[in-house]
This record gives sequence, C-alpha cells and structure tokens, in this order.
Amino acid sequence: MAIDKDDVVDNIQLPNMSIELDKQGIVYITYVEGSIIDIEEKKEERDAVIKITKGVKHPILFLFESMVTITRAAKEYSVKAEAETPYLAVALLAENFAHVISANFYLRFYSPNVPTKVFKTEVQATDWLLSEVAKFKSNSTNLYILPL
Repeated sequence: MAIDKDDVVDNIQLPNMSIELDKQGIVYITYVEGSIIDIEEKKEERDAVIKITKGVKHPILFLFESMVTITRAAKEYSVKAEAETPYLAVALLAENFAHVISANFYLRFYSPNVPTKVFKTEVQATDWLLSEVAKFKSNSTNLYILPL
C-alpha cells in the first residue's frame, strides 16, 4: 500500500505525514502511524501540497497507517480550506472497516466540494483519480499539465 519509490518525482516529509508526487501526477498523502492530525498539521499539509504541486490542481490519494486520529476541528478546517488547496479530486484509501466507517461519515457529514470517494484498494483509487483527471481535462478550458 504505497507508491513505488521509482515512480516518485518529488516528496516532502513532515513529522506526521509523507507527501509524494508520482509520475502520473497523483499526490500521495500518508499519515504516519499513531499521528494525531489537528488544524496545525492540516495547515502544514496544505502548504506542502501547494509547494509540491506548484499550486496546480492534482488528484490526491490519502493513505492511513494504523492508529491515526484526525480531530473534528481538522476535518472542519479541511473542508473550509479546499478553496485554497489544489485538489482536483480526492480518494481516501480505507483498507479496514474502521477506516471505511470513518471516511464515509466524513463524506456524508462534511460534504467536500471536490469529487471525493472511498476505496478499498489503491488500484481502484488511482484508476478513479486518473478518470477524474481525464474528465477535468475534457471539461475545462483551463490548462492542466501533469508532471512528466
């Protein structure tokens, strides 16, 4: 459940997460085991994503290691900060039942403004993200260029 290191074109390490950009233009955000993600961590994440994407919208894949806690305040901040974060589409990888419940609750309760879905496998998530990129390119007059 991780990006192949040969496919990484850029990365940023933060205390509670790893942010990696792959050759397909997908940004992988992996929360470190045991992390508590609050507003400050979400702000660091936002700044790192803006830096790694150079402010251009990209598909995002969130991965969760064991025992990661995202506070209610962080979830609320995430939805409010969407306008300033270059998210084209967001996939949440939920490999266990607890993650599925938490992710689905987040989607129903907070209603993100960018296309967001929960997946059980990384392959399904990346396929969907790439299909969202194709839709964005075909429906947009904005220029969108994936790295490499």
